[in-house]
Amino acid sequence: MIKQSPLPSELAPLFPVSDVLMIRPSQFELNNQTSESNAFIGMDVEEAQKKALEEFDDVVTTLREYGVQVVLINDSEAPHTPDAVFPTWVTFHYQHKGSALLYPMMAENRRLERRRDVLSHLSSKYDFHFENIYDLSPLESDGEFLEGMGSLVLDRINHTAYANLSPRTTLEAIGRFSQYLDYKVIILQACDSSGAPIYHTNLLMSVCKDFAVICDEAISNSQSRNMVLDRLKETEREIISISREQMHNFAGNIIQLRNKDGEKFVIMSERAYMSLRADQIKIFANYGKVVSVSIPTIENVAGAGVGALINPICLPQKKTARSPRKIAKPRAKAKTPSL
Repeated sequence: MIKQSPLPSELAPLFPVSDVLMIRPSQFELNNQTSESNAFIGMDVEEAQKKALEEFDDVVTTLREYGVQVVLINDSEAPHTPDAVFPTWVTFHYQHKGSALLYPMMAENRRLERRRDVLSHLSSKYDFHFENIYDLSPLESDGEFLEGMGSLVLDRINHTAYANLSPRTTLEAIGRFSQYLDYKVIILQACDSSGAPIYHTNLLMSVCKDFAVICDEAISNSQSRNMVLDRLKETEREIISISREQMHNFAGNIIQLRNKDGEKFVIMSERAYMSLRADQIKIFANYGKVVSVSIPTIENVAGAGVGALINPICLPQKKTARSPRKIAKPRAKAKTPSL
């Protein structure tokens, strides 16, 4: 068994993160452009925007009450972006003195969610620093997609990315991501109960600082299953295995956060919490206070859990304000990860 890669001393206290980005919805509804590939959608709901907004605000209030800093951005009224509440189009990284990656999204209306003003807001108001912005969105014209923190479950400590192949997560796009940030990529082939690829990896699993949640029975390919489990064991994560039923109740879509006092929290939806066994909840409680929030409208209409609402801000803070220096487009060719 290998030890976790040591973090630089100045970064070690930063995990789990205490700063997150959330987008307050203005036009939440069933997204007809993404529903075909999303088997987790339950049913449409009347007054979806009103109900989702109430649920969203309750999540923000809960996180702030526990001392988590929430950077709250209002979704714009136009263009039409029904899934904007899920900020999967960007990830933030301490690497290269602060980096942001913009991702290629499959649905046209999800591409409209990318907002450079959000990055500017993080820089100017909250003093987060970007040395680079890497833009993978041109891959959309080639039919290659990688939907950020939905497609990629990141072990930021050990520079490992877990990615489940689906129409929204393609090999070429994964290779471009790895090229920029030098992550070891573990490719998964997991399916839902109907046999269709699970559309986002963060429904299948979550990787936190000292533990991981995974529906390993959904990974039909034994080589793929053994590879991900072996890597989680090598990096000394306690593995919490969940069933397919629990996965469809969003028990795999959780997130671990902390406040400025160092208190840790395991955030999940009420639906996910109710699906867990007592022994599983006990394990979660070893790694922080278990906090459940009720988001039934968001779960039913969008087919996503609470972890998809919360984007960790892993960026250095700057001493003097300045704009991001460099915007990089995808390079000509990248080595594609093998299955």
